[in-house]
Amino acid sequence: QLDRRQIDMKARTIFVGQSKNGFARTVSMHDKTHAAILPLMSEDRDIWEFDDGSDLEPLFMTDKGTPYPDTRVESSGNPMKTAHHTACRKAAIGDFTVHDWRRHWACWMLKEGVDPWTLMKMGGWSDLKSIEPYIQAAAGDMTRQAAALARVA
Repeated sequence: QLDRRQIDMKARTIFVGQSKNGFARTVSMHDKTHAAILPLMSEDRDIWEFDDGSDLEPLFMTDKGTPYPDTRVESSGNPMKTAHHTACRKAAIGDFTVHDWRRHWACWMLKEGVDPWTLMKMGGWSDLKSIEPYIQAAAGDMTRQAAALARVA
């Protein structure tokens, strides 16, 4: 549930008021994310007011033209998890969860040279111990890559 007022297209950042671990943070947008969101930011959207006094200018809308429910407070299921499951089923991919994307991203960032401290901040982890498994996985892959380079050098 992204609120368009929390997206800064010029600075290429998205403010997340309450992340999975409960903390607010600002994340940088990848160029592909910026390009994908740009047309959505130019569309007119109404501000939706809710019974609890909160409001939302949604970036994404359901096919019925309503904002997606906040799955942190409503037990309506998780649309991202449902869409992921459906896509994996259609592609005949088994045993691959939404969280596997996060693991993949963390390992990929480390393999590309992002330092653990920056990864921790970008991924919203609260301490370096949380990303230790990804550091170990990336280090194992880097050892294999170094051995391959030594064979061809």
